Amino acid sequence: MAPVLFKIGNFVIYWYGIMLAIGIVISSLIFQNLAKEKLSLNATDIYKIIFITIFYGIVGARLVSVLINYHYYISHPFEIFNIRDGALSMEGSVIVALIALISFLNIYKTNVFATLDILSLSAPIGQAIGMFGCFLGGCFYGIKTTSNWGIRFPFLLYKVYPVALFELIGNLIIFLILFLFYKGKHKDGEIIGWYLILYGSLRYGLDGLRGDLIPTSFFNLYTTQILGVIIFLIGAFWIFRLMMVKNEKET
Repeated sequence: MAPVLFKIGNFVIYWYGIMLAIGIVISSLIFQNLAKEKLSLNATDIYKIIFITIFYGIVGARLVSVLINYHYYISHPFEIFNIRDGALSMEGSVIVALIALISFLNIYKTNVFATLDILSLSAPIGQAIGMFGCFLGGCFYGIKTTSNWGIRFPFLLYKVYPVALFELIGNLIIFLILFLFYKGKHKDGEIIGWYLILYGSLRYGLDGLRGDLIPTSFFNLYTTQILGVIIFLIGAFWIFRLMMVKNEKET
């Protein structure tokens, strides 16, 4: 693990920021190519959607991270704007970006469901790359373990679960599932629903192994797990509504 890529004086470039940027670029390229193929959108509209997704995704990720770690940021308020070294919540990114996109796409009369489907197919790749940045930064480690899965971070005296790597693999599996679903017969809106269900389940399950967070008083769950449950429930409700609409049309 090597959090710092290089340093010039007091200016530091972190691996997390670099990997996050790479993930954003790759996800954007995937969305751009699929959007040209599937949606009747011009280049300007595609770039607007990408910009809104990135902007509100970063705002949501940072906002939730600051709220989770408020005890630190109260004493270090200027650190709120320093996103180069990590401390971004993927769950916050998903929730805030989803709200912003639904509002934007409705205003511009775009096919909301089809667009969100393509965005949700593009997201797991960027999230997987971001998780590798978390691993390099050492900001996403698990609980103590003596198993062969354990890795010892330089700042720890014992081995821990490499949760970031587990979630990297989980995101790649989610991408594969959604890609196969996308290539098959599906209704617009189904892919985003299943993405939320799968991603929420992944975060709830694997975040239970984390050792870098403080549990809440709510069933001793981490805040990230609670957000994972919320994302899962949004996805479940989304799929339920699609099924209800389909049944109403058939009757």
